[in-house]
Amino acid sequence: YDFAKYEKPLKVKNNYILIYSFSFWNEYQDKICNYAQKQNLKIVSIGRYCKWADYSYDMASFQEWLGSFKNAKIVITDSFHGVVFAIKNCKEFILLGREDKKNKINDLLKLVDISKIFYDGKISIEEYCETYPINYKKVKEVLDKKKKESIWFLKQSISG
Repeated sequence: YDFAKYEKPLKVKNNYILIYSFSFWNEYQDKICNYAQKQNLKIVSIGRYCKWADYSYDMASFQEWLGSFKNAKIVITDSFHGVVFAIKNCKEFILLGREDKKNKINDLLKLVDISKIFYDGKISIEEYCETYPINYKKVKEVLDKKKKESIWFLKQSISG
């Protein structure tokens, strides 16, 4: 679905790391802050307050939530929907792992042919991004094929 007409940009327009997670992940604070400083990026947290982020939108609207993904340089998430919208917006993303979401996220990554592991903090964020790059041209081809298959299936089901 194209959500573009619903997107509302945040006050921070560009050049930010978006953190969308259900956990605090303070153990990665130094790595994230160092990466942000090296890349000259702000840190934006959406959906929960984060004391070490430059901006926190704990009470963001749906439109702001959508806009936050569109304009992010990179997404850090432990959420299935965070991964979905990072992929939908062709964003590099860092996966942090919550046990209750790992299988669901891994299934999605396999479906769209993305090879990425959950970040454990043993390497820098730069190394992680270099080691697990995303080929969005390939992802788009897979998603376009899946979309066509879905539409065909729905049409077949409706027509009986």
